[in-house]
Amino acid sequence: MIPVDPIWLLALPLLFGLGWVTARLDRRQAARSLDPEQGHLTESLAALADGDARTALKSLLEAIRERPDALPLQRAAGTLFRRLGEPDRAIEVHLSLLGRPGLAEDLRLSCLLELARDYLDAGIMDRAQDSLEMVSASPDHAEPALGLMVDLMQRQRRWADALSALDRLARINPASSAAGLRFHLLMELGREGDAKSLCPDHPRLNRPSAPSKTLEPQLCVQCGFQARQPSWQCPGCRRWDTIRPVT
Repeated sequence: MIPVDPIWLLALPLLFGLGWVTARLDRRQAARSLDPEQGHLTESLAALADGDARTALKSLLEAIRERPDALPLQRAAGTLFRRLGEPDRAIEVHLSLLGRPGLAEDLRLSCLLELARDYLDAGIMDRAQDSLEMVSASPDHAEPALGLMVDLMQRQRRWADALSALDRLARINPASSAAGLRFHLLMELGREGDAKSLCPDHPRLNRPSAPSKTLEPQLCVQCGFQARQPSWQCPGCRRWDTIRPVT
């Protein structure tokens, strides 16, 4: 057997890591040499995969400066502004895109949908609703628009309108009928008989207003929101039946 110096064994992980980094940089450089827009998009996607939205946004803005006519990149930049907690800047970007003459219809509807999300994050509910109503009229974009409409109506505690939007959504995609959500909307509307037909064993049928009060701290198992009192709906993510006592 040929003797192996232990130093080489220690160096193997380092050599492997250097090879991986070199290959990744080569791929990025090759993409940029073919198309500046595609190159920046590759960098942005890589940054997003690493969880670095700021770096992704920087790459997109550089691409937009080089290609101001690249409308899909501008739409992506607006979405990243919203993800970074700057819905006002996202609104500016998407409104600017919508003001472009000759904008393709599919891109216009996509921008309207993103604009509705911007307005929701900014708390501008009336404009969010206007945008969603325009998008929901399109068969190709109605499903995500109606999903956001259900969320919007719940935020405003407009239970009848939320149920109506959910009905429209279920006609497009029966799998999205969401029996649990429908149950709680019916309970909020005082329609216990209809709600019972969906979830006959739900504990809310015995306690319509709120779960039993307790001194135990509460936590949403979906978003981690901490609540002082139990409730059927999480105030943070607006999911139903997700508040649990902390054990």
